[in-house]
Amino acid sequence: MIVLRWGIAFVVIVFFLFVLFGYKHTLNEVRANQPVHEPAATVEALFVSKSPYQQTTSVVGVSKSVKMVEATNELGGKIDKINFVSGDLVKKGQLLVEQDHSEESARLIAAQAKVMYQQKLLVRYKSLRNADRISEEILDKAVVDLRVSESEVAVLQVVINKKKIRAPFDAKAGIHNFQVGQYLEANSHITSLVGVSDHAWIDFYVPQIYDELALGSKVKVSLSGQQSSATIATVVSVEPMLTDESRHYMYRARISSASLSLKHNHLVKVTLPVNEQTNKIFIPSLAVSKGPLGDYVFLVKDDELGVRRAYRHKVELGDRIGDQVIVDDGLVSGDYIASTGVFKLRPGLKLFISEAVQGDAEVSL
Repeated sequence: MIVLRWGIAFVVIVFFLFVLFGYKHTLNEVRANQPVHEPAATVEALFVSKSPYQQTTSVVGVSKSVKMVEATNELGGKIDKINFVSGDLVKKGQLLVEQDHSEESARLIAAQAKVMYQQKLLVRYKSLRNADRISEEILDKAVVDLRVSESEVAVLQVVINKKKIRAPFDAKAGIHNFQVGQYLEANSHITSLVGVSDHAWIDFYVPQIYDELALGSKVKVSLSGQQSSATIATVVSVEPMLTDESRHYMYRARISSASLSLKHNHLVKVTLPVNEQTNKIFIPSLAVSKGPLGDYVFLVKDDELGVRRAYRHKVELGDRIGDQVIVDDGLVSGDYIASTGVFKLRPGLKLFISEAVQGDAEVSL
């Protein structure tokens, strides 16, 4: 009886071992027949191409109004009339300030009366001279006396006009703090007059290490911190000699007043070309990886089985323009490179491309 029980137990154990061995063998066969999952990465890629590029540099410029004067008085005197308000738009010839000229006006009346008398006297003397009743000397003296009196009238009129300060052109007046009755010393500053014009000047200096700009060259003008407001100005003149202190060229460019709102003496940023336009390869900065031996990118190429893989490729970089960088050496037009996600790549890694675009953005002045 005991032997029978041991026999049954042995058969059961052998059966379970056989089943377990068969299951393990089947599982190994299934695993062996399954394909191996190779590591891969998904990236964006692009075909590189050349785009126009012109190297530039930036300097500080100053806007200048085409017409701008500091209105002053030549003669001292009390203010009799103020005919403008601070910030007014004034017309050419408009009276701004009139100084008291009552004394000169009274003298002018007397001088004009004297001229009228001497004119009548001269007519009478000419008639008498024709009748040979007076000498030539008396007639000549009458002519001289008339000319002297006329000059006195002219002098008084000049003095009166100098005490009437007028706008020399259409302009916007500056701020003043004068009052009627206030005494003005000679050559006192009355106000600034900035002419109204459809254009303005941009004056700027460029180091002599750069080639001289030709007349008609285009430069880009923008307000500090407002690159989006940039507009184009045209070089219209250049100083014929360099500055003594810094050996700089001085240029003047013309800019449309409608394209950029500038005040007189407004500081601006002037961007100008420093060499001829060429064609360069631009790639995104994110496509570049750093290594101990320099900069490199990952080329996307098919292997012998047609599988896309990453291949490390050394490049030499140039200037950075925004989020783009120039490739001076290492790539040619038509190369296919990974543009994003390069931080997770290694040589030979299998790739899946999520997007392919053409790198053809123009970068120039």
